Amino acid sequence: MENTPHQRRAATSPRPTGLTALLLLAALVLLAACGPSSTSSTQPQSPQQRAAAIVAIAQQYGATQDLEAARVALAALNVQDPAQAVLALAEANIVQKQNTETTAQLVALAEALGPLSRMAREFLAAEGQNSGVPAAMALAPTHTPSATPTPLPPTETPTPEPTATPTGVPKPTAAPTATALAQPQASAPSAVNVRSGPGTVYPVVAQLQAGRPVDILGRNAEGSWWQVLLGNGNEGWVAASVVDASGPVEDVAVAANIPPAPVQPTPQPQPTAAPAAQPTAPPAPQPSGGYALTGFRLRPVGSDSQRCDGGDHNIFVTVVDAGGAPINGVRVQEVFTGDVKVTGDQGKGPGRVEWDIYRGGGGQVQIVDGNNNPISALSPGMSADWPAIDLMYDAGYCNCKPHPDKESCRADLESKNYFFAVGHYVYEVTFQRQ
Repeated sequence: MENTPHQRRAATSPRPTGLTALLLLAALVLLAACGPSSTSSTQPQSPQQRAAAIVAIAQQYGATQDLEAARVALAALNVQDPAQAVLALAEANIVQKQNTETTAQLVALAEALGPLSRMAREFLAAEGQNSGVPAAMALAPTHTPSATPTPLPPTETPTPEPTATPTGVPKPTAAPTATALAQPQASAPSAVNVRSGPGTVYPVVAQLQAGRPVDILGRNAEGSWWQVLLGNGNEGWVAASVVDASGPVEDVAVAANIPPAPVQPTPQPQPTAAPAAQPTAPPAPQPSGGYALTGFRLRPVGSDSQRCDGGDHNIFVTVVDAGGAPINGVRVQEVFTGDVKVTGDQGKGPGRVEWDIYRGGGGQVQIVDGNNNPISALSPGMSADWPAIDLMYDAGYCNCKPHPDKESCRADLESKNYFFAVGHYVYEVTFQRQ
């Protein structure tokens, strides 16, 4: 891969042997995390250990600029998608406002491995502005950064955190007992949504922070969602695809208290309004007018930032009048959070509003009046995880790995073969006033 503006040579000291130093550094991090009782394997046994190893690899890459050594060390961690793993850890550090230098090194390695998300690009721009120098200089590597572990909630048993120290002998830690994993647990590599039921149609009730294990109480019939016990004693559901499960998960039974799926709000009758004359400036809508859902799609591969292996993750909503001209001043609501945005107020262009979506996120949108009563149809659900096959096919994602027909693409999608840009999809929704 070609050097990016954020890949710089170390300012001082001769360049070490990249591959040897990087593998040794990752091994030391994992040994420090596991203590005297760990085996000779260099593969992390928990999300915290894996995160510490990735931080160590990013730090060494910042000092040596040896991308091939970084790729080999990441492959030794046995993560399914190294580029996405580094980017996810970088985004989690950004959200949790972790050590800025460590975050910058993670972003630099993520950029060397593949495309960056909007959140990572905005972090780079902000770091350049805050330091008063160009963004490339704001990422200058240091030789002594250390990973900052996320504290565990007081109601849960703390797990010894790894220290990303390249040299020195780790302090002994107590060996785990034979019953340490008697209770199945789930842990997220980055912050994920916790919902009231097993599906994205259920509202978000909390967030599971990175590296905080929670007990698994049950599952849904398909085994695609875990019922978990949160630190405050409440129960919730997380998607199995976005967390790491440990312990005897094969013994987890189907939960007996699965709540019914929420009833979708019924759109109000939509009176037909006579088309207004085209104004010179976008007019404010009449609260009593009705709006129809006239457009719903994924942004195609090759449009703007969307690629087979990355892109943005947003919901873009455009509201137009009967003649197709954008309308400002229309209230658009994301149903499950209740968040209302007004077209034109975000500075995203006439008649437009937008939301960010992430893995395990998504939602539904509709037009509401001043009392938040719906005056439009409700959009289908939107998530950054796995869009419907028809949307993926129409947007050209099935061509990212050539398929002879739509059904073969559907089979790959349903079996979760990760050749798509998982977590980086853009939905485009259009409402038209009637």
